[in-house]
Amino acid sequence: MIVYEPGAAGRAALLHAHSLAVDESAQLTVIAIASRERTDVGCGSCRQGAMFRNELACECATDALGEARELISSASPAVKVGYALVRGTFRRAVVQAARDHDAGVIVLPARRRFSRDRARMLDGRTPASVVVSPPSG
Repeated sequence: MIVYEPGAAGRAALLHAHSLAVDESAQLTVIAIASRERTDVGCGSCRQGAMFRNELACECATDALGEARELISSASPAVKVGYALVRGTFRRAVVQAARDHDAGVIVLPARRRFSRDRARMLDGRTPASVVVSPPSG
């Protein structure tokens, strides 16, 4: 399973995850995370703003999955690829998606900052191995 994010690091992680899936003859699941803010607290204006941000997060995550689909479409057809938009905080969304898709490995994009923190955040919360992809370029 790959946590896809637009950009060079996301593309590098996607290709890395794809090559792992090819090597293991495994299915690849590409997820994009749409954060979700609470809409049941605050004044009417705050609730409306939270609803709007939630919609934007879903649109951005959907666009990211479309980008991932385009990148993978030219890769080896020997790998079955599934796509999922997941909602919530990073940790909860990834852990739940790993359970739902029976992930053995979770690939995270190498980010300039916080990649290792994100990997540690997932450590012990899922039986899947968590790896940070090699940096792009």
